[in-house]
Amino acid sequence: MVDKLLKLPRRSIILELAVILFLVSTIPLLVNSYETIKVSKHALKEEILTQSQIISTTLGSSVLHFVQMEKRITEDFSSDGFIRSSLGEIESGHKQTEVVLSQYLIKNKLPFHEEISYINIYNMEGRVVASTSESKIGEVDAHKQYFVRGLEKPYIGSDELDLIRVGIIPIAAPIKSMTTGKVIGVIVNFVDLRGLEELINSSLYMVGLQTVNKSVPPEIANNLKFYIGTIHGKVIYSAFQKNINFKVSHIPLEECRNNSRSVNGIYSNSKGIKVLGAYTCLPELKWIIAVETPEKVAFYNINVLKEETLRILIISIFLIIVLLYFSIKWISSPILDLTEAAKNIGRSNFNSKVNIKRNNELGLLGDAFNKMVDNLNENIKKYIDLVETSPDAIISVDKKGRIVVWNRAAEQVFGYNKEEVIGKDITESGILADCIIEINKASPVHRKSVECIGFRKNGEIFPIEFSFSKTEVNSSVVSTFILRDMTEKNEILEKLEESEAKSRSIIDASNDAIIVGDEDGNIILWNPAAEQLFGYKKEEVLGRGFDQLIVPEEYRHIPKEAYRRVLKTKKLAREGHIIEAEGLKKDGRRFPIEHTASLFEIEGRVRVDFVI
Repeated sequence: MVDKLLKLPRRSIILELAVILFLVSTIPLLVNSYETIKVSKHALKEEILTQSQIISTTLGSSVLHFVQMEKRITEDFSSDGFIRSSLGEIESGHKQTEVVLSQYLIKNKLPFHEEISYINIYNMEGRVVASTSESKIGEVDAHKQYFVRGLEKPYIGSDELDLIRVGIIPIAAPIKSMTTGKVIGVIVNFVDLRGLEELINSSLYMVGLQTVNKSVPPEIANNLKFYIGTIHGKVIYSAFQKNINFKVSHIPLEECRNNSRSVNGIYSNSKGIKVLGAYTCLPELKWIIAVETPEKVAFYNINVLKEETLRILIISIFLIIVLLYFSIKWISSPILDLTEAAKNIGRSNFNSKVNIKRNNELGLLGDAFNKMVDNLNENIKKYIDLVETSPDAIISVDKKGRIVVWNRAAEQVFGYNKEEVIGKDITESGILADCIIEINKASPVHRKSVECIGFRKNGEIFPIEFSFSKTEVNSSVVSTFILRDMTEKNEILEKLEESEAKSRSIIDASNDAIIVGDEDGNIILWNPAAEQLFGYKKEEVLGRGFDQLIVPEEYRHIPKEAYRRVLKTKKLAREGHIIEAEGLKKDGRRFPIEHTASLFEIEGRVRVDFVI
């Protein structure tokens, strides 16, 4: 069976139909498999991203709450009356108070807050004057950010990497004098991050996040991460890995630096591994909390599903090929008939029809083809009638320049009968000798209103206006010219130019000032009499509003209102009547005038003519 298919000609209609039916049969199967995998993958992705986002957001809130609570404790310490008064005494020179204050911190502050590692109190020079750690007393930290920033307001040293690296975060607050209210020092609680770690590890979400499908290879699952990093890219805590010598992923890092927002999606981590990640930005702390699952882990079962689907598809496609072989022969016969008939039409045999007696879609296709042939013949007849009855001369030539179409108008214009020119080279006929240059310049698309000289059969020369186009018909280029004898039109134009010249001479010779304004009230005609009357040369007034030049200022609103009415109604209230008014010369003199006005349109635009 397969051997017979292989022996068919390369362009066999059976093979072409087999390919079509094969695609029709297999595409739905492929699409369904693809959609199933796509939907499953999308649902799994959304589930992982949603869970990760919930975890990162929830833990972000917990971390922020933890740090804010420690901040409030530090602020509470800074307002302690004993601490404030003791620091005031130290600033006054009572050195023995340093020991008393340190003992007070050890006895009354440190035992009640397990998260605090040690407490330092600084004077205004940045020197530790009291501490729960004896080794710290006397140190000068004036250059430290937690001291500098703590002088201004409560400060969380979440980016103090030298301390955070050893599990300590400094939280500072200013200490103010009880009498003057001025800042006299800084208290800094150095909080142990183990309390934060315990908070994270006790989260119920972490238990769920640590559960990885047992079928996933360990080398893939070990890439699962939940970590806290800074906006400088340094990881300061990782829930699943003791080694934190890796960097924050680029996407969370940039988003938190620029937008301070929480996002989830697929991106590459610091090692270039594709991960499904969710991250929460904590701009108050300049920290990033990220949950990242390797794409291989997330979609491991999807990849297994792909392999099973591929096996099923291979078996299904084999069965489809077997069924196609037995059904294709029954379909191919009428299609071959249609193919042969179409070739005949391509050879200009427009009466070629098919005889397909099938009570199915192929029978309907045969009937539609025959109807198409009838419509084609009818359209060809209409085209021929249209060409023959056209008032313009229509000439078509093939790619060798031989005339293939010559309508009746062409016979009348050039004086040649169709039989005299069909098949002749248009360049040798000489009828368009002067036009050949313009034709060679023309682009392959339409070129309108090209003028040249034509030659009639009797040798008469006459002007021509023509358009030109090139069309591909049956893989052969056909050039078509639509020509018009311009003799009569040119005579009319000459008469119009002569009439216009006469009108212009009459206007220029008139003793009355003649002014024409456009629809905006700007002057477009100003004859010599107007120059003498008002003192303005034509070059000074053209394009300017006449109401601003020749109408006294107190009357200028009248022509403006009149123009608005003219544009709206296209009528003059007193057209043809003599109107008395007052004019204004260039030198500012006012004088009485009489004028008439008339309204006319040119190409749909309103014009007003004044005779003064």
